[in-house]
Amino acid sequence: MLRRRFGLVTLLLLVAALAVSGIAASGASAAFVLTETKCEGGALIAFCWSKEATSPLFELTGEEEFEALPKAGTEIALLFKLGTEGLHINCTDAHAVGKIVQTAPLETNYSLKKVVITFSGCTLETPIGTKCKVPVEKSTANLIGTPSSAEAVTFTPEAGSIFIEFEISNNGTETCPATLKGIKKVTGEQVCDFAEPGADQTSKEFLCLLESALLVAEQAAELHLTLIVKPINLGADFWDVSSVA
Repeated sequence: MLRRRFGLVTLLLLVAALAVSGIAASGASAAFVLTETKCEGGALIAFCWSKEATSPLFELTGEEEFEALPKAGTEIALLFKLGTEGLHINCTDAHAVGKIVQTAPLETNYSLKKVVITFSGCTLETPIGTKCKVPVEKSTANLIGTPSSAEAVTFTPEAGSIFIEFEISNNGTETCPATLKGIKKVTGEQVCDFAEPGADQTSKEFLCLLESALLVAEQAAELHLTLIVKPINLGADFWDVSSVA
């Protein structure tokens, strides 16, 4: 079996310590169960764990909450067109939360559920931003993340087709063109990739940059976002994913 690895950054203090069949779970989650089953020989994609970068990988079962914050100094933006007018929404911050679900590692793929990304500090870039504005803060619908490889996860709305929606309105006393005003629905899906998936790390970038299949008013939109994923209840354990080539 070819094993491809990536680690997910851990942030918060250890909230529980478990021992499973004699394994001391020094960085154990209150939700995930750390098993003594080696993470190998399966046919699908699974999250695995190790205490050290060079130690064997073991399976995780259950569910784990996570959050993700933007990488410092990176762009947070949505680019799209309405008719011939190019629009660029910049935001100063983003915060994602969700749940990793893995009930049968290496028998079924893991999934990411109830993922919500909240954007804040959002403005329309000038010159149109002098006449029009968008909400300062807006959240996506509940999203589902489905892995297609060790690197790539495709996010789609959990229900319906709307990924996120927002309203364009007058900016102060300025009049926004009628062709731009109103509630805009972003539909479609977004693929995000883990950077350096072959490295054992305690932090991992999650890039949502190049594989947008999002639409605004049936025209292509691009989401620019780089996140650092942080399981809520894990300590300093290393994370990995195993998959068959």
